[in-house]
Amino acid sequence: MYYSGPMAETSEEMLKRIPHISVTEAADRIGVEKSRIKQLVRERHILALKSGGERRVLEETLQALPPEGQYVAELRQKDSTEPRLIRVTDEPLPTLRGTVLLLEDGGYTNEELVDWLWRENPWLQARPIDKLREGSHKQVNRVAATESW
Repeated sequence: MYYSGPMAETSEEMLKRIPHISVTEAADRIGVEKSRIKQLVRERHILALKSGGERRVLEETLQALPPEGQYVAELRQKDSTEPRLIRVTDEPLPTLRGTVLLLEDGGYTNEELVDWLWRENPWLQARPIDKLREGSHKQVNRVAATESW
């Protein structure tokens, strides 16, 4: 596997260089309950790392909705008759899941694939996560397939 530098040994080290948010904030931004965020992480629609026993959602795995696509969601709270209204501003990055599954099929652990996505790649001349956010998932997947086998 190619890395442009030494791979961070722990999730905590990676979280020092990768922007992240709490599960609660991620849930509010995409208009779902916290349990749904955990499911989206398991299904690889978004990525998270654990630090100190707490899961941290990697912010760049979310994509901002255009202003005309934003809306108000009504979430039901346990033990409350009043719903909680939140403004939905983000969605999971749609091009992420395929690349993550490709890397996992190639034997990458969660930490290794996060490290790969957030490090500058000479073949892409950019960080793979940036290319995914631009919509260049086919290019990223070609490089990922080459490097993960």
